[in-house]
Amino acid sequence: MIKSKNINAKWILITFIIFNIISYLYVLITGKYNGDFLNVKTRLSDTSLFYNLLLTIIPFLVLYAIYKHYKQFDNKYKVTIQANYFGLFLFLVIVFQIVVTQLYGVGKLGQEFYKAPDFIKLIIQILNRFNVVFGISIYSVVVGKKNKFQYLLWLLVISLSILRTSLSIFVIICFIIILINQYSIFKFIQKHLVLISILVVLAPVLVGILYNVRNQLRQNKDKIEINIKEGKKNTYSEVIFGKLVGRLSSFSNSAIIQEREGRIKELTYYFPPFQYPEEAFSAVYGKFLNQNNIAYKNLLLESFGIHIRTYTSMNGTQGVLLISHYQSNTIFAINLFTILLIIILSFEFISLFHYEKIKDVVFLFFCFTVFSGGAAEYMEMLMIIMLYTVLFLFLNLLKTSNQNQ
Repeated sequence: MIKSKNINAKWILITFIIFNIISYLYVLITGKYNGDFLNVKTRLSDTSLFYNLLLTIIPFLVLYAIYKHYKQFDNKYKVTIQANYFGLFLFLVIVFQIVVTQLYGVGKLGQEFYKAPDFIKLIIQILNRFNVVFGISIYSVVVGKKNKFQYLLWLLVISLSILRTSLSIFVIICFIIILINQYSIFKFIQKHLVLISILVVLAPVLVGILYNVRNQLRQNKDKIEINIKEGKKNTYSEVIFGKLVGRLSSFSNSAIIQEREGRIKELTYYFPPFQYPEEAFSAVYGKFLNQNNIAYKNLLLESFGIHIRTYTSMNGTQGVLLISHYQSNTIFAINLFTILLIIILSFEFISLFHYEKIKDVVFLFFCFTVFSGGAAEYMEMLMIIMLYTVLFLFLNLLKTSNQNQ
């Protein structure tokens, strides 16, 4: 069994809290929101903005409390990860996903449907259930930094992410690098302080380039931007605190929800009590809901009269619970229970693994889910963990069969 040398994910928790505090200070100082609503003027009072900051941070603290409980929990049933088989599986899945993304546009952001032969569609539906970024993150913490094959896998998954016009992979890689090397990171910074300083100075330029590339790949960013002047050149602070930090915080999103409380109440008036759990189950079976109908994930854009369905604006977990509170106390309780149940079940499965660091990986990915708040995103995390658990059991069975022959 691989022991974790008193490792825990507190630094991940602190990082996400800092993102939210920076967003709060940015809005407080500039009077404008960041992230999805960059340059939109705030109409909330300073007191309401501080209240919103507390609401934004609390879900991360609750998640950390659950993680810490399971970090100390020792399950007598253990599942071993066969690293060699697992690495080969990830390689084949990523290559397949790259090919079908290139040929059929599978998984591209902003592309709701794709056309492929029926027999290939079946394979796509099965293999696309395996989140390869999560899989490689597990693989990396299991095999350690000396393993070279993981670098090939990361290069492949970066290529896949670029094809699918997503930049989140670079943020996740940074977190995983720190997770694996956190004891040597501080020493590295001390030895290469000049290099780190240069990278900090260059960061706005690099971030700006990445966002421009992403926008060109998506080709329809104008449809989802709100009240932003076309062709406006962003300042240093807007790139770092408005865009980069804003994309890692849902502070502005839930503040907008508070501003647009009346309109959101109108939009949710006809929502059934179990709307959020139903959206969660849509991650299991995509046609469970009518995709043309308004869902929690569409509410913010709908409140501005934007009816697009290929893009959404996250609410944040605190935003989802705010909306639930606007509806009724019963719906608030249902949605809160749904979120907590999914998180707890996920950690129950993870407690089966020999490798304690995997709990840190799960905590990291749930932090991204918490700041997103989407019902489908929560359910997808549980599904991914269950799928990989089944895969590891199968690989263990395969190894046992080979040894008995």
